[in-house]
Amino acid sequence: MRRIYKTILILLLTLSCHKPEINVDFHSLKIRRITLKNIDFYVNLKINYKGSFALKIKDIKYKVYLNQYYLGEGENPGPIKFSRRVDTVIAFPGTVEYKNLPSTVYSLLLKKKLKYTVDVELTVMVGLIRKRIKLKESGEIKP
Repeated sequence: MRRIYKTILILLLTLSCHKPEINVDFHSLKIRRITLKNIDFYVNLKINYKGSFALKIKDIKYKVYLNQYYLGEGENPGPIKFSRRVDTVIAFPGTVEYKNLPSTVYSLLLKKKLKYTVDVELTVMVGLIRKRIKLKESGEIKP
């Protein structure tokens, strides 16, 4: 019985000392469609992880701004699981229903260049370690 406790203690200490090296960056953002009701897009994230344990992305939350006006937010729930060593690009779709439609329409009517900003927050799990990663991507849409 003592041997089991020692094994569990050693395992927990090993997991707590393990500092995973996780790099997540924006790879690209592709806007599929802009309508009067919503905006549809794909976010591509580059993930580089070199560790001993499996990697799991618990959830992805995002907020979208157009010409510095808040449009809305959404999330892509559900875990995305990876093996021990990962160097890949993941894509997830996003749809935001407008919360601030008048400012968006005003920008479109003036035929201004539309500047977008997407804030993304990921919750990543490696073993028992939970890490939050925040990213921001900005760009321009020409009418």
